[in-house]
Order: sequence, then structure tokens, then C-alpha cells
Amino acid sequence: MNYPTSLAVTAGLVRGLPPDRTISPELQRFMAWRMDATTVEIDSGHLSLVTHPEEVTALIMNAVQAVRSSATADATAQPI
Repeated sequence: MNYPTSLAVTAGLVRGLPPDRTISPELQRFMAWRMDATTVEIDSGHLSLVTHPEEVTALIMNAVQAVRSSATADATAQPI
């Protein structure tokens, strides 16, 4: 069963913050592309959960909605 995938890319470039030095933004984008993930670019370093909780929460809630929609579609498509 395939579920939608989401990834927050922490670019950290807009406000002059240093980019994520743990995993480069370019590598994050590449990994998201390979996963066919829905992405959100966040102007943050690696700790986006701490510095931008609203954006990360929105990404998670959108992923939950996508999984629920996918699971509902799978359940209605399978014969009993």
C-alpha cells in the first residue's frame, strides 16, 4: 500500500540564516524528488520543528489528511 509522502526542506536562505548544514537543501530536495514527496520549503536551519512549528504542523496535518483520504479510497475499492 502506498501512502502520500511529505518532506520539509530546510533551506534557511531567505532571512540570511545559514542553510541546513546537517543535510544540504540540495540533498533534501533530491531525496524528496526520489520519494515523489509533497515538499514545503522552510526558511530554517535543521531544527525547523523548534523554530517554525506552525509550518511543520501544517505539513504534518496535510499528510494526515492525505493518508486518511488514501485509506478511505483503498477501503471502498476493496471487495468484502
